[in-house]
Amino acid sequence: MRRRRDWQLVNSDVTFLDDLVLRPVRPWTATIHELLAHLRREGLTSVPQPVGIDGEVEAVRLIPGDSGVDAWQHQVDAEGVRSAARQRPSASRTAPDCRA
Repeated sequence: MRRRRDWQLVNSDVTFLDDLVLRPVRPWTATIHELLAHLRREGLTSVPQPVGIDGEVEAVRLIPGDSGVDAWQHQVDAEGVRSAARQRPSASRTAPDCRA
């Protein structure tokens, strides 16, 4: 794979580049990318789209909106309940072997 010169982390931390979120690679990164790809194939679009891994940097597509603590407020409204209901079947279908 050709090295992506523009995939550079700022201060070795999460970095935003256009519509990408760049993060440091961890031992579980490839497994998580497989799981995210599986969930998206199952039709769940509320999870990040994995873009790739280049050296010590991983990239996923940015999903606009709140995250972390700020996102919890949305879990108790009607759309949050519908979203949770959509996620359950996708996650329980046969997933890729996630034993890394």
